[in-house]
Parts: sequence; C-alpha cells; structure tokens
Amino acid sequence: MKIRLAHSGVVARVALFLFAPAVSIAAQLPNPSAAATGLSGAYSAAARGYEAVAWNPANLGMPGAVGFSLGVLAVTGSTSLEPLKGQTIVPHVRQHFEAQRADWLQTVAANGGEHGQFDGGVTYLGLSAGPFALQVATSVNGSAALNPDAFEQLMYGPAGRPGNTRALDAGTSDFRTSAFTTTAVSYGYPVENDVRAGKHSALGFTGKYILGNYLAMAQSEGPGALPGVYSNLDSGRVVGRGLGIDVGLAWADGTTTYSATIENVYNNFSWDTSKLRSRPGGPLFREAATSAPDHPFADAPQTLRDRVTSDQFKRVIALGTAFAASKSVTISWDVRRQTGDGILVGPRTQTSGGIELRGLPVVRLRGGASYLTGGWGVSGGLGLALGRYELAAGAALRKIDGVNEPVVTLNLLSFK
Repeated sequence: MKIRLAHSGVVARVALFLFAPAVSIAAQLPNPSAAATGLSGAYSAAARGYEAVAWNPANLGMPGAVGFSLGVLAVTGSTSLEPLKGQTIVPHVRQHFEAQRADWLQTVAANGGEHGQFDGGVTYLGLSAGPFALQVATSVNGSAALNPDAFEQLMYGPAGRPGNTRALDAGTSDFRTSAFTTTAVSYGYPVENDVRAGKHSALGFTGKYILGNYLAMAQSEGPGALPGVYSNLDSGRVVGRGLGIDVGLAWADGTTTYSATIENVYNNFSWDTSKLRSRPGGPLFREAATSAPDHPFADAPQTLRDRVTSDQFKRVIALGTAFAASKSVTISWDVRRQTGDGILVGPRTQTSGGIELRGLPVVRLRGGASYLTGGWGVSGGLGLALGRYELAAGAALRKIDGVNEPVVTLNLLSFK
C-alpha cells in the first residue's frame, strides 16, 4: 500500500512544519534579526537597516540609520509541539513512512495527543539603501490540538489504521498550518532633525505583497471524524494573495528613542477557495490506492469554510523604547499586541525587555526576558562583528501554558 502526502512537492513539505522544530515576529514577515531574538523581541526602537522592515520602517529615517545594509538567509522560528517533533517525523517522510506511523501513533496515544504551536521562516534577502529597504521572506505557522483518535485519522484516514474496528472520535480536536511568501518595501521619512536639541522624528511606511503558499485546516464537528481542507493538488504554489500596509513612527529625545508601529493598517489577503479541497478525515495523508477521492471545498462543513474565509491578517500594535545608557550599553523594551481573531503568529501579547553590551572588541552580548500570553521567556544572544559584517545567533526559551517553547534565530550573512 502506497502512502503519499495530500499535496506534492515543496508545498507538501511545508505542511510537515506541523511537526517540525522550525529554526519569530508576528504577521507575514519573519524576524530577520538574531539580535532581536537575543533581546526577547525588545527591538522595534533599535532596529536599523533592512531589519527595520519587519520591526519599524520609521527607523529608516532616524539618525544612526545605516547608509547600506545587506542580509542573506536569516532563519528563525519556535515550536512547542509535543510529543512529536521534526527529528522524529521528517527523516521518514520519503521512506519508511508506513512502518513508522504506527510508532508515532503509539507515542502520541501514550502522551494523550499532539499539542502545541510553531512559527518561523527564512529571510532570503534583506537590503537597505538610505531611507529605502526591502525584505523577501517565507514564513510558516500553525498549531495543533489533536487527541489520539484525531492523529490516527491524519495518519490513516477516517477509518483509522488497518484492522481498526472501533469508531474514532476526534472530540474537540483542531489543527492549522499555512505558509506565506512576502515581498515588503519600506520607506522612512525624516520629519524633524534638530541635532543641537537632540530631537529627531520620522514616519515610515511598508507595502507588502503576500502570496499564500499552503493552507491545511481541520477541526472536529462534534463526536466522530476530523474534516479538513487543504491546498488542491494542482494549485501550484499560490493559493492566496493580497496587499498589506504597515505604518511606523519613531522619535528621539537625547539618548532615548521611542517607537510606535501598526502592522496591517490595511490588509486584503484572502485564500483562493477554488484551489482548496476537502476531505472527511484529515488533510495531510492519504492512501493512494484505496482512499476516497478528494471533495470540492464547498463540501466542507460550513463552520470550516467560514473559518477559511476569516483566516486573515489582523492588526498588530507595538510600542517600544531604546535607551543608550552609554556608548557600549543599550537597554530596550517593547509591548506587542495582536488584535482580532485571524492568522495568529506567536504569542497574542508580549512585553519584553533586553540589554545589549558592546564593550568587548568585536563581541556583542545580548540578553532579555519577556512576559507573554500564557507564560514567560528568557533569552540570550552573541554577535561577532568584523567591521560591518556580523555573524550572530540568538536563542530564547519560553514557558507557555506549562510547555517549553525554544526559539532560535541565525544571521549567516549580515552587513550593516
């Protein structure tokens, strides 16, 4: 019996991020900065160069903005999924899947289900020149609240594994995973520049073109099956699209810089339902020879179709400061809040504080802490600066609803 993914190629592999420890900032743009992770996300007033696209475009018009910056292949992400993670599943996707899935189901059943969330992504290119900047990136996100019966349906289909004679009950199970590629262009405009008084201010704007690359959703409708929808087999890599606008404000008074941003002031992203299909027992895996055919999106339960329609990017509001305590010490804090019920990436609310030390030659030390929805976090980071080049890594550990959620960000090629 041959098992294959319900979507082939690269897009299908994105779905596997449901179980993968991705290697985070809210909304469509992933965080391109290891420094931001090391500071627990207290970075909206400190971001400069191409990093300002994701954090606050107004910083491009502030003093201290770099004339040119370049970043390539910045990777970031977090996961709290338990008990299965990517090191368990991903190596077996192409081969030995049929033999392994019974072991995975046993592990999930012994732990009462698969639960948690993840988000992450990769910035392919970050670039700034004067007041203009660009970021091109792909982000993934998702969550799972699957009891053992729901997980069995995702692995084997509505009837469960071969030989199963009992009725499977998904209970209140739910899961969602999606992927987006975003091209964002930012501009920072100086409003005030009083060097003598040390007062400066700037406005910033970011325009975003968002492509939805993959979507898979499933939620139970009461006792029984776990119906789901997912990107159609022949839909290619674009199953949704839209435009978004972010607005930022930055101002400085002496040694303190302040930041205010509203992401998605306007955002009309939506999924193309003509490229979505439905299945009665889970969207991820199917038996090519024996399973029932896919169904049109219109055959999905109304509640699931309504959820797809409302799956949009909502506004994110962030406030922050960065205080230059000395030439080698900067202290920062941020407050961030995602509003509404839509595509949720990362904690809904987060308050962060961080400190950066630059007293040692070529070494940047960073640390921070955060209080967020459902828990708290601590972080640290290290940067090695050789002229304008910096090799940097940041890591954090969050505790959300009693579950550990590691966060990792790597900057492999960054010039500022």
